[in-house]
Amino acid sequence: MNEKDRLTYSMGFLFIFFLLSFAIIIMNEKINMKKLPDAKKKITTYVKSNYKNEDIELGKTKYITKCSCFKTKITNKENKDLYFTVTYKNKKISSTYNKDYKKGRSLLNKIEKKLTKEFQNLNKKHNPSYETLKIKINKDLDDFNPSIKEDIINSNNYKQLNIYEIEGELIINNWTYDDVNSSIIGFNKAVQEQKFNPISYDFYITNPKLSGESFKIEDLKVSLIKESILNELVPAIKDNKKEILKKYNY
Repeated sequence: MNEKDRLTYSMGFLFIFFLLSFAIIIMNEKINMKKLPDAKKKITTYVKSNYKNEDIELGKTKYITKCSCFKTKITNKENKDLYFTVTYKNKKISSTYNKDYKKGRSLLNKIEKKLTKEFQNLNKKHNPSYETLKIKINKDLDDFNPSIKEDIINSNNYKQLNIYEIEGELIINNWTYDDVNSSIIGFNKAVQEQKFNPISYDFYITNPKLSGESFKIEDLKVSLIKESILNELVPAIKDNKKEILKKYNY
């Protein structure tokens, strides 16, 4: 057999192989689609049995090729960003209810991403380290009291929810406490003017002129951002003066 014949046979073999693989995939899809009504019934029964007290609605049950399983998205009736997923695979059912719905990470992660993007865009022109600015929600949904939890689910203005902190880098060229305090006060003022309403800040204070010179101010409550307080508190944070930190419940 010459080289040309070997190449022809190889190409023919590959064509048959891909054709058979495609046919098997189509056959499996048809088999799984026949199983769809049964999977949907089992998922529906499971949801109604386990989450009957929740204000939720079931989405479409779909077959997911990637995991060879059936999935249904279950959403809150008031807020479509609060949801969880029920999976049916190999006659077993699993759910992301605790993580995504009870703890609310599906919704809280969406809020974090939305506010972070908005906040970065607003500060793009004014802060050279705007890309470090992030908004974080450190509690799960079930950690909030019922009133706040309801506000989170029903809110159309996430900026005004007093449930998040802002973290980011503050670049300060003149390394004095007066400059640090002025930067913190100015940053907080800009945040308020932009109608954000954080609980606290995590700041990374850095000086590009002094390589390696930096320190972190964690969980700085908005109520403490006053010149008279920062004059005493910021040096205490940097030097870990516990008596002064205790004075301000820091």
